[in-house]
Amino acid sequence: MGRPVTERSLYRYFHDELGRAAHRNGHQPLDATLWYLTDLLTRFSRSDQFFDNRSSRSGLKPLALLYGDAMHAPSEAERNRILQRLGDVALFVAGLYRQSLDRRAVRTEYVVTMGGGAYAFLAENASTDLGIFDELAQHFVRFVNILTDLVHANRERFDASDILRLYALWNETGNPQAEKQLRSLGISLDGAQQLH
Repeated sequence: MGRPVTERSLYRYFHDELGRAAHRNGHQPLDATLWYLTDLLTRFSRSDQFFDNRSSRSGLKPLALLYGDAMHAPSEAERNRILQRLGDVALFVAGLYRQSLDRRAVRTEYVVTMGGGAYAFLAENASTDLGIFDELAQHFVRFVNILTDLVHANRERFDASDILRLYALWNETGNPQAEKQLRSLGISLDGAQQLH
């Protein structure tokens, strides 16, 4: 598959890889945003931080239910905490588990809209933003592409279903890394119609 990872710190590994993925995708995020994403990936590497085993059969509360919880939260602080979770889960799922979304009734556009909307609300209403939530809201799809790049960057072998998913990713989002990988596999994209 890919090269073995020898980094001793998961936090440092994610920070370095996110920086490289952002560069490959032609985006230089705010340093605070890069650290926020590093923390997000590090936290969600622990299943007890990502899944909520009390909420549903899959262990992951649907985004619409999180949104409902936020709208009925007893305090502004609780509403912001729930919306931050909604944005974080949406970004993580869209970036790292896109192929799972493709097999379900949930469309990537829905996840992007929910996550970007949650971050946009936080950008306007959270007291400690530092520009992070605004950048995540404004460039949500770009950050999805950066996370997707982390999944595919070090893969050396692709089977037919991987190639079709990579093509779908490129077709829907214009992900430059997906385009580069498709071209390196000998797939001509000249004249292909893109949806994005």
